[in-house]
Amino acid sequence: PALLDSLADILSLQVTQPRAVDPSDLQGIDRAIGIANQLATTYPNVPEYQSLQGRLQSDLAAAQKLAGQLLEAEKNYRGAIELQRSLVQRYESVSLYRHCFAQSLFELAEIQRRREQFKEAKSNLEEAALQLEPYAGADQPTQRHYQRILQQVYHRLALTCRDMGDVRLAGDFAQKAREISDFDRPPPFGRFRFRPGGMSRRGWRGLSH
Repeated sequence: PALLDSLADILSLQVTQPRAVDPSDLQGIDRAIGIANQLATTYPNVPEYQSLQGRLQSDLAAAQKLAGQLLEAEKNYRGAIELQRSLVQRYESVSLYRHCFAQSLFELAEIQRRREQFKEAKSNLEEAALQLEPYAGADQPTQRHYQRILQQVYHRLALTCRDMGDVRLAGDFAQKAREISDFDRPPPFGRFRFRPGGMSRRGWRGLSH
């Protein structure tokens, strides 16, 4: 209970106006990760704590990306992906785990695209799409949410293939994005609204199945 109280205190910190990330912001996420690690070690059979580890490590990477610390951000995205891949393999039916896994893959691909590592970015985006596609079907209660973010993944795949010089494949992915016609201008997938001292990620709420 004491660990959970401490974690709740850290995660509940808010500021009214966004500002640039500073070292104290990163330290706050570091403290939260330390508590999540303790919880995961103490309760190894509770997957929610491992999921929390991955989410917080991805949050740290996002903050580092905002601060221009791309090497550190890439390292933490890779750490989050390792945790999240393990969860998805063990709990295939939990859509939230797939969502968070796909989001980390997408964000890592964004860094790789910036570095013109297009082959690696394409691989990560394709894996992200595979995680999302089963939940974007017409018979899924999560259809609208997952179609929206899947469209953004297809859009990035189209741009990546274009940058690789594969115009045909770029066109294929662009067509897939257009076929999700409900969303003419989808928001950036997984865009963090980072609040110093606390973490907020659009799309987490309501994804419990």
